[in-house]
Amino acid sequence: MVDIMRNKTMWIVLGVSLLLMLGSFWLGASSTHLNVTLNGQPVEGLAAVGMASGGWLIGVLAGVFALGLVALVMLGVSVLLGGVFALVLLILLFAFAPFLLPGVLLALALAWFLRRNAPEKSDKKE
Repeated sequence: MVDIMRNKTMWIVLGVSLLLMLGSFWLGASSTHLNVTLNGQPVEGLAAVGMASGGWLIGVLAGVFALGLVALVMLGVSVLLGGVFALVLLILLFAFAPFLLPGVLLALALAWFLRRNAPEKSDKKE
């Protein structure tokens, strides 16, 4: 027995039929209560649906624009908070610098001493 849910063609058929059902519902629901007039004459049928869809299009575009703007604001706030966090860390580092200075000097002296005693590496390949 073929597993229906794993068949790619079945998913495509289900998706297309769902879109057709939603489209027919949208056309039926929106075409019965529209009062569109153009130059004083009532417009009916698909032309009325097309003209009335302009409001939906403007609403969707406004929503997309608002979401993009919110994303940009959140990105800016995150960069700003990252900068504030780095500034706080630098302030703490400078505040504790007198206490850290002996450890830093010891680490530098140890690194210099170990580097000086390290064997030299030759760049020749034999």
